[in-house]
Amino acid sequence: MMASPSSPSKNPVHLGPVLEESVACSSSVVLAPADEGSPECHLTWRERWIPFFRGLGLESVLFLYTITFAMRFVVTQQLFIAKSCLSAYPEDVCATLSQQNATVRDAVTRNANIHNLLLVLSEFVPAAVMSVFLSSWCDKHGNRIPLLLNLCGAFVLDAGTVVTVLVFSAPMYVNVVLGLVCGVTGGLVCMTAIVESNASRSSREDMRAVKFLFVMSALLVGVQLGQLISGELFSAGGYLPVYCVSVGIVLFNILMVVVFNAGTTSSTSRLRDMLKDLRMHNFKEGFDAAFGWRPHGLRHRLVLLALSLGVILFNAESQCTYFTWLGSKAFLTRVTARRNALYRSDTYSSSRTTLN
Repeated sequence: MMASPSSPSKNPVHLGPVLEESVACSSSVVLAPADEGSPECHLTWRERWIPFFRGLGLESVLFLYTITFAMRFVVTQQLFIAKSCLSAYPEDVCATLSQQNATVRDAVTRNANIHNLLLVLSEFVPAAVMSVFLSSWCDKHGNRIPLLLNLCGAFVLDAGTVVTVLVFSAPMYVNVVLGLVCGVTGGLVCMTAIVESNASRSSREDMRAVKFLFVMSALLVGVQLGQLISGELFSAGGYLPVYCVSVGIVLFNILMVVVFNAGTTSSTSRLRDMLKDLRMHNFKEGFDAAFGWRPHGLRHRLVLLALSLGVILFNAESQCTYFTWLGSKAFLTRVTARRNALYRSDTYSSSRTTLN
């Protein structure tokens, strides 16, 4: 006895691989007509987009975090140049550093570049190692704890940098140690991994591409906006306003995660289970899962996406070096002129007192 033919939407011969009903309802590729009772096919634009925009909490956190990252990433290079110069030369030489001979400029720039490279490595290398198994850990225990640890590490970095600006004689390796704290807690690499993992897990398949578009927009727009804000603040008041505003944004980010309950948690996970999943065996499994073979080369595309993001960030830093260097020169020139004016005023007052 022959079986009755199945409907086109459930016939594996017509559909091929098992797909979600939302793919069958897509306007771009329709493999088979969807069931009339399918709820995905009858969503209005309000039912589709309002929950989507309400679910952009972690993307907003990533956007603000990227702004603070770009603010400190651009200005810290100039901070190292100023510290390197003032540790070896007087203030009048540093105020006219571009007019000094090549030996002085090369010595100052070389010392600053070495410390800046150490700072970048201390932020990115530990974060890259942690990101290998962080996504699988977040899938099991939730991402709110890594999210808060990441923001706390950024707060320690910015607040500590404020202290090194106030105490300008502090050595540059203090900033490198602060960057290491930020890297161990996750940095921008783990923050991006958390948000992308949440986007792929929490979004419907027909809205997943739009979700990742917002994630990449948060990164790219955040970098550009952070550079603009840091340049304006640096030109207006020097280093301190840049890092103080960055600290304020990080605190607002932490408050937003706590108040609006952003991120996910697992009610069944205990502290012992969380620490147990941080063993080396789990790291090896996460490494194999991250770099293992996948159909259609999807893992290779993610690796290329991460490399392109790194190129964008480093290229953005190099483009803003000249702008922030001009701001640094103007700031040091204003400080030197103000001190010279005070010195001339004191000298004139003392000479008048002597004559009288």
